[in-house]
Amino acid sequence: MSSQIAFHFILMLAWVLLSDDFSLKNLVVGYLVGGVVLWFFERSRGEGLYVWRVVAAIKLVLVLLWEQVKSTFQVAAIVLSPRISIRPGVVTVPLEVTGDAEITTVANMISLTPGTLTIDVSEDRKSLYVHVIDLDDPKSVPGGLMATKRRFEALVLGVSGR
Repeated sequence: MSSQIAFHFILMLAWVLLSDDFSLKNLVVGYLVGGVVLWFFERSRGEGLYVWRVVAAIKLVLVLLWEQVKSTFQVAAIVLSPRISIRPGVVTVPLEVTGDAEITTVANMISLTPGTLTIDVSEDRKSLYVHVIDLDDPKSVPGGLMATKRRFEALVLGVSGR
């Protein structure tokens, strides 16, 4: 991916130098033209364009922020209710990601979401142990946590290029 970024930057600079116009508009045009050239080049080699991974990373950050806002309101509702009737517990959440960086990223994203805390990774690295602030059924993973985990995993896989 770093070689694609460097090549894209070189193509943009070549455009600016060849057109002899160092303006913001020409830099943007050079970036777009370089992206098209890079897209054809990478497509002929059968590789994916790094720009899609950057877009996936931006989407990942936006989804994480949205999940944090949603869960913050859920935790605030629990804390501000006149009778606190929470049932904390630890659940085992199965993982689809396999790489160390991917597992760590998903675990940290879950921990950053209020009301949940990743405690550990199983020995076989196929599941996470997550503490949940309010657990309806101790034998099953809450549906909201599973949906969030699936969304996080899909986005992390998109960023990692798998």
